[in-house]
Amino acid sequence: MDPREEIRSRLDFKAVVERYVPLKPAGKGRWKGLCPFHNEKTPSFYVDEQKGMFYCFGCKAGGDAFKFVQMIEGVDFREALEKLAQETGVELPERGPAHRPSKDLIEVNRLALSYFRSHLEGPPLAYLQRRGLDDATIERYALGFAPKRWDGLVNFLKRHDVPLKLGLEAGVLAEKDGRVYDRLRARVVFPIRDPMGRVVAFTGRALADEDAPKYLNTPESDVFKKNRLLYGYPEARKSIR
Repeated sequence: MDPREEIRSRLDFKAVVERYVPLKPAGKGRWKGLCPFHNEKTPSFYVDEQKGMFYCFGCKAGGDAFKFVQMIEGVDFREALEKLAQETGVELPERGPAHRPSKDLIEVNRLALSYFRSHLEGPPLAYLQRRGLDDATIERYALGFAPKRWDGLVNFLKRHDVPLKLGLEAGVLAEKDGRVYDRLRARVVFPIRDPMGRVVAFTGRALADEDAPKYLNTPESDVFKKNRLLYGYPEARKSIR
């Protein structure tokens, strides 16, 4: 069976929509609510539970479960497919070699996050606590710290057999005059996640008032496009469901 059809057959589409839109009965197998894609006071957004489709008579947005996830989370079709496959337990065919780099960059960022989190102690931790962040908030947003070293993350990635080229592509490392070094140093680090919760980039906040910029982001990459992501969105989404 085609993975998309298998996902459709297993998916509770109404439950997916209700994470974002309170629904009320509107006939047999049909539900209505306020459209999440435009402002309105009278419900014009309908869900057909049997067909697995949605449609808004106000803004004309419509489609199936994949389209809904694409629109509501700002992801492409593949990301919507992967998210719903994970939710329904459907195994997707392995993607070709051309798609390996993105998976590799996600892994580099995962390792970098573990490195940053392992160094959040002492003065950097006290700095966050003075700003009113409790342990639960620090844990929820997976905050970390980049030590004031030029090769801390470089060596960490080497120990995990990560080619430095991937660290450069992910943006956590930088290069100048043939020398590879840590991009973020002496900064509290905030991970930036995509709608699927994967770490795709980082923001570092300087602790000392020096000439360096107060905030420094890792650059755009194959997995990070600034205009498509909002910091804290996956965590905030859990709170607004």
